[in-house]
Amino acid sequence: MFGHPRPKPDARMLRQVAVKLKVCPSRCVLVEDTLQHQRAAKRIGMTQTVFANSAGLPAPGHTTTAKDMAILAAALIRDFPEYYAIYKERSYTYNKISQENRNRLLFADASVDGVKTGHTQSAGYNLIASAQRNGRRLLSVVMGTASRKARAAPASALSLLNSAANRSADDGGIDVPEPSACLPNNPSS
Repeated sequence: MFGHPRPKPDARMLRQVAVKLKVCPSRCVLVEDTLQHQRAAKRIGMTQTVFANSAGLPAPGHTTTAKDMAILAAALIRDFPEYYAIYKERSYTYNKISQENRNRLLFADASVDGVKTGHTQSAGYNLIASAQRNGRRLLSVVMGTASRKARAAPASALSLLNSAANRSADDGGIDVPEPSACLPNNPSS
């Protein structure tokens, strides 16, 4: 997916960053950011994810599961609807440069409305897709495919969405904690 705008930092956030940079070197800041990511992941129920760095890039010990990625996507959709709308944009133009969304399912199925594609050498090509069908939110997670084309192939992500749509609402879903259980009162906790 193309880059998305970050929220504007408030004065408190800028002070926290300034203090971190003054008190410890950049490596220390990255360690603290990684720990914050780890705590946030646990709060929303991502029990099988370990962040080895704050960027989410491959590193020894950095692991996740398809279930945890579905939990993360569900939390994004539920807790940040104002940002989630960005993920269904089919293209984005900035400074006269256009970028098409890499989530090919947006172009193949009208019910698909996001979420994220990704690729690393060690993890392969990945796709988390979301769709709204018959008043239900459906998620599919495809990880470790060999190509961009394979991650969005009808035999993978779209068939998972179709399969989920054909199941009863109480059959095999993932429970995601309510926002009050996920979001800290203090952003630095």
